[in-house]
Amino acid sequence: MYSSSSRSPLGKSLLYSTAGLALMAMVPNTVQAQDTQSAEAELESIIVTGSRIVRDGFEAPTPVSVLSVDDLNVIATPNIADAVNRLPALQGSLGTSNASTNVSSGTGGVNNLNLRALAAVRTLVLLDGKRIVGASLAGFENNGSVPDINGFPGGLVSRVDVVTGGASAAYGSDALAGVVNFVLDREYTGIKGDIQGGVTSFGDDENYKVSLTAGSPFGGGRGHFLFFGEHTYSAGVNGNGKRPWSIPENSQALLKNPSYTATNGQPEYFHAKGVGVRATAGGLIIADDVNGTASPLRGIQFLRGGVQAPFNFGTQIGSFMWGGDYKDTNIWMWPTLDLEVQRTNFFTRGSYDITDNINAYAELSWAYTHAVNNSVVPNFEFGMNIKSDNPFIPANIKSQMTAGG
Repeated sequence: MYSSSSRSPLGKSLLYSTAGLALMAMVPNTVQAQDTQSAEAELESIIVTGSRIVRDGFEAPTPVSVLSVDDLNVIATPNIADAVNRLPALQGSLGTSNASTNVSSGTGGVNNLNLRALAAVRTLVLLDGKRIVGASLAGFENNGSVPDINGFPGGLVSRVDVVTGGASAAYGSDALAGVVNFVLDREYTGIKGDIQGGVTSFGDDENYKVSLTAGSPFGGGRGHFLFFGEHTYSAGVNGNGKRPWSIPENSQALLKNPSYTATNGQPEYFHAKGVGVRATAGGLIIADDVNGTASPLRGIQFLRGGVQAPFNFGTQIGSFMWGGDYKDTNIWMWPTLDLEVQRTNFFTRGSYDITDNINAYAELSWAYTHAVNNSVVPNFEFGMNIKSDNPFIPANIKSQMTAGG
């Protein structure tokens, strides 16, 4: 039996078209699956910095300066704050060398960051993204609310993010000038030490620093322990006789000319060397009698142990004296140019991954700073009235006071 079949051209066209559509429909699914697998393979961890912005430097929406650990090592300053203070936006920040030597200011021996000189209280300082308690001797609001960078664990800092634009919208009014975030290397492993020392060309301000940094994992890598300890000392600069201005023979000042009048053509002030003040460390009797005549007690100074000795006033000009025993009253030997500072600080951190998504950690920091300065005796100490019934007056002085009425 003979049979035959045939398909029309239209049927063939529909068959070919249907097969082609099915093949094309399969292609996007295959490509999409490959792209998904590629994206999963290339996915990297996302790091959220304490600055709350992407660390892109000039490409960031807010100006950001980033100091890496390599940058900090190249600068190699005694403490990390001095390295950060070299940034233009932080010029004028309070450091241990330019802090006020007035103890009551509460800033002696501290190091505060001050962006654009808008006051340190308007610069938010973070340690690994967290706020730090302020440090101040006096505890005043304008100083006590500002952290002391000297107490930060410099050996554990991996980078410093400086947001030089206002960040108050994200952090509050204390970030009006910007944010400085010291990011720690939480996974540091190993041990390292740092020893520094130096002295000025004048032979003063002897200083040294000793620090130790350590880190180690534990618990099969689920936990990590960090430690940092540092001790520094700086002798400071004062009237120790090693600087030209502190040598007694170089004691000088601008004095008012007692012979000056508006018509005699003489200068109103003149520069003089060998200048001191009418005061001594142990005390000096400088008063005249009520009637204007010289007191027999005038010019008696008290040395160590209450020993009495005569004092030569030289030429008196106001509260200053020119010549005489000026070397014993050289006012330039008293002020402090650079504070004597001794500091010790410790930092430790322990963390543990309880689960893949839960991490527990604890941090402990401690810092101690001792600053010493010399200041000029206040003027009100130069004119104290001591009566004859004072129990501390020597007998011979008391008898002369009684005899003189």
